[in-house]
Amino acid sequence: MIEWALRIEPIDPPGGPLVFELGETPAQPSGGVGGWAERLRPTRRGFPEWEAHGLWRLPVAVSIDRGGNEFGGPDVEGDCDALRGLGLQVPGGSRTPILALSGPLHIPAPRWVINDIAWGDSERQRESGLRYRQEAVIEFWEYDSPDLIVVASPAAAAAARAAEAANPAPAIVPASTPAAPRTTTVVAGQTLSGIAAKELGDHRRWTEIADLNGIRDPRTLRVGQVLTLPGPR
Repeated sequence: MIEWALRIEPIDPPGGPLVFELGETPAQPSGGVGGWAERLRPTRRGFPEWEAHGLWRLPVAVSIDRGGNEFGGPDVEGDCDALRGLGLQVPGGSRTPILALSGPLHIPAPRWVINDIAWGDSERQRESGLRYRQEAVIEFWEYDSPDLIVVASPAAAAAARAAEAANPAPAIVPASTPAAPRTTTVVAGQTLSGIAAKELGDHRRWTEIADLNGIRDPRTLRVGQVLTLPGPR
């Protein structure tokens, strides 16, 4: 067992861990802090608004080595392929695997994804040409779900309740008359998947709500926003 090592364990989807010897360059996390952003208004001066902290970034230098040498012994081609796989999109998904990291270094977040792998120097066996040692720098990014929960101030929550009261459910109409489209008003704490589960009975239909309302990024959902709901399947 390598004592001075980084352990990378896939947790979504789950998989077997990879353990690599840490390189000589110390891992130094960056990011993880917030900042001020300027918000402009049409007829008034702009104002500053504090934005939540950004993502942690963690570049880690590793040495992939199983004890082989230029004359033979174990190679590391399989380990390199496994690491490369952790930086590729999940089959049928839209992201790389979510990972847990552990080891003798500062790891400021619980979940990570691989943003980039910079392959460095390698050493190969004379006869086979297979690598028996490979240097690499793995750039990890902190992972957080994009389905962000909406948090509102008491004033915004009151405005949302007023908007919901001003937008009652559509009246029952005769069967021969096309029913008006159903709508719902976003309140604090709701997400698109939560709205889909409540209003449509299936959280997976959140993409239909997003498409129907022209929402390209679920993080832009705001309190008081009126959403048109898709009809039954």
